[in-house]
Amino acid sequence: MTTTYIPFRDELALPAGHFNKLISIPRKLATIEEALSWERGYSTQSQKLTVTHKLGEYKIGYLKPGKEFDVLTLRHKEGRFSNNQNDMRPIILKNDNIVDVTQSFTGVFEELQSLGRQDAFALELLACLLFRAAFMLDHYYDDELNVWRYFPAENIINSIESKTKKIHGMPLSVYLRYLDAIALNEDVKYS
Repeated sequence: MTTTYIPFRDELALPAGHFNKLISIPRKLATIEEALSWERGYSTQSQKLTVTHKLGEYKIGYLKPGKEFDVLTLRHKEGRFSNNQNDMRPIILKNDNIVDVTQSFTGVFEELQSLGRQDAFALELLACLLFRAAFMLDHYYDDELNVWRYFPAENIINSIESKTKKIHGMPLSVYLRYLDAIALNEDVKYS
């Protein structure tokens, strides 16, 4: 590990062994089960909101059902047309107004490339956070709510933000939780 990473050694260290099976799978299954239990409307015209994170003036959550609920698509696994009962719409609210960050995966990658052009080390730190998020290594259990929530290391986020501009005009901590919300939606859609 180069001296540049030393201040972040504890936050970036990976658990020993097969952490993907021991840590991520039970957490992922628990978050999918939680998301499946959230209330949903009868159509995209009557969506229900579930907020999972509050960060200052921002909230990150989901509207249920998502757009794939109203559309019949071919289910390759079953070989028939049906709607996606479990689809959700990940959203960011700022002062209780929906922030338009609708992006394709290409748009997400373009944001990350822009960040990398501003500071290569910030991009490396962000890549570490995204890797850890994929394996739910920075998800912590909330004993009061009995749920798993994503809490990336604040000192790493602060280091990245000190060298880069905001993403979509919002703090990186908000955008990371939005990406985590997108990932959960993808997991839930295929449950």
